[in-house]
Amino acid sequence: MEKEPGSPQINIDPEQTEAGDASEEKQKLPKKITEKDLRPEIPEAGKTIIVFQCNARDDREPDTPREQIGALTQESIEKIPADAKKFFNEIFNGLDETEREKVDVLVVASDAKLITPEQIEDPNNKYQRAIETGKLVTEGLENSISEYSLSKNQLLNSSVKQEIKQKGPVGMSELKDLLMLNEEDQPRGPEFVEWLKEQSEKDGKNLWAAYEDDDYSEKREEMEVEGPIDISNRVKCAMEYLTEVSRMYHNSNPDKRLIIWAVSHYDCMIPYIKRHIAGMNEKEAGPFVGISKGAGITIEVGGRGENSTTQIGDRTHEFSLDAEKTQQSEAK
Repeated sequence: MEKEPGSPQINIDPEQTEAGDASEEKQKLPKKITEKDLRPEIPEAGKTIIVFQCNARDDREPDTPREQIGALTQESIEKIPADAKKFFNEIFNGLDETEREKVDVLVVASDAKLITPEQIEDPNNKYQRAIETGKLVTEGLENSISEYSLSKNQLLNSSVKQEIKQKGPVGMSELKDLLMLNEEDQPRGPEFVEWLKEQSEKDGKNLWAAYEDDDYSEKREEMEVEGPIDISNRVKCAMEYLTEVSRMYHNSNPDKRLIIWAVSHYDCMIPYIKRHIAGMNEKEAGPFVGISKGAGITIEVGGRGENSTTQIGDRTHEFSLDAEKTQQSEAK
């Protein structure tokens, strides 16, 4: 549940809130994931990197016209393509000319529309922050491709199967933020959000911290609403699916390098990163971890997904993106 500065919503900012206090976990992740963590790592031939990025900042200032709430800010519109171009320039610049032609990119993004706790469902809201961020990333990639005189078909969104042939990112519902805010995703979700706002206020608790710590898990489960562990597992399935896509791609293109650029949201990225990358305690949210808008991490996918790595802050994490091995491990 994220809140922008000046947002006409509950006066609570999750990025200034510490959920839980598991002191032994404190060194696993920095207090905030920043743009520095979105590193332009060059994938080896026959290998994949996954860029996992938070949506760019959107406009929720008090004086913003209602119909513009949720639109990306002008700063984001200018910054995201420039940053993406710089990222891809560094990738291409690190390869010789023949190898540059062997780098393909697939851009995917959460297809969620903006829904806030104060306005559980706004039929007038048309903005998809992650999709729009992904389109700006695509713009930056195209500018980089042009600069290096490469083929536009290296953006797989415009060259693969007809059903996903499009300039923009491929929408993925598994990368949505909070399903409980949308009645279509979780029928009793909005009802639980209203209950949670009232109950947390009554108990003197921070709304977001209470949700991230799953303080009211019994009520949440009774209403069949997903919690933070459910969110982390949902994103885990999405990342394992993307890993399988990369494996199938490399079966047909063993000498190529693949970059999958996935845009999502703070609310589902952090639970996933905490539990499935940093290995934090399943039952404790641990210390609060923020993420800057437009920031993210770069994952080097190992083999079939096992032994994948990412560097966050000054620490490198090794984890598995192999769904089959994960299932075998969980069954033991």
